[in-house]
Amino acid sequence: DSFQSACFQEAMCIHCHEPHAPIGKKWTRTPAQDDALCLQCHKRFVDDRLLVAHTHHPVGSTGGRCMNCHMPRINEGLQDVVRTHMIYNPNNSDMIESNEPNACNMCHTDKPIDWTLKYLGEWYGAEFNEKSIAFSYKPRERAVAIGWLKHPRESVRLVGADCLVRSGARWALEDLVEGLDDDFMVNRQFVRTGIEKLVGRSLQSTGYRFYMTRPERTEPLKKIRSEWLKSLPPPPKKPAAGDGE
Repeated sequence: DSFQSACFQEAMCIHCHEPHAPIGKKWTRTPAQDDALCLQCHKRFVDDRLLVAHTHHPVGSTGGRCMNCHMPRINEGLQDVVRTHMIYNPNNSDMIESNEPNACNMCHTDKPIDWTLKYLGEWYGAEFNEKSIAFSYKPRERAVAIGWLKHPRESVRLVGADCLVRSGARWALEDLVEGLDDDFMVNRQFVRTGIEKLVGRSLQSTGYRFYMTRPERTEPLKKIRSEWLKSLPPPPKKPAAGDGE
């Protein structure tokens, strides 16, 4: 991925990674430290006014962090969904037009694609092929992240589940539960872990195991839908469509 990045013409692995120290199971640098790594080269954004003009998000907010827009978590790791190292622009037309994960809707999981296109157009002058958009997003008014859960590509479904969990989207629990029946075992594993993290409760009592065959998981899934979900506190309603951050 790094070799495809324009940044790699100047930055090398050791600009961000200590070659003699292990990363460990989790990335330990803070978001502010991550931003500082990018500012080694992009020095103009040390000026908060220029940074806000670039990101259109408050300094220090999730949307104001360099890596969330330019290195979103779209790669399957061993235990987590991890950041791409392509370091590309969030208005990448190939990804937007084909309904691949985009950085905007990975945070704004409740928003439809027209909301995303509106701001990418207003802020960055981005233009997209309307026929491709209409073909890729059906129904068009649906939240983009929910559409990812139903995508034909297993990698997109995985990212869709991960970003919903990371954004705390308890309103999407019923859709997330469908991922427990995904054709791909690693997706079922990640979805199970994500749901448990999202609600703070284990699925152990339902008898569900991510490695079960489809016939074996039929009854546990019935129990999850009919009993386990209903035993949880009611999730917040999906946020109303609005301008947002």
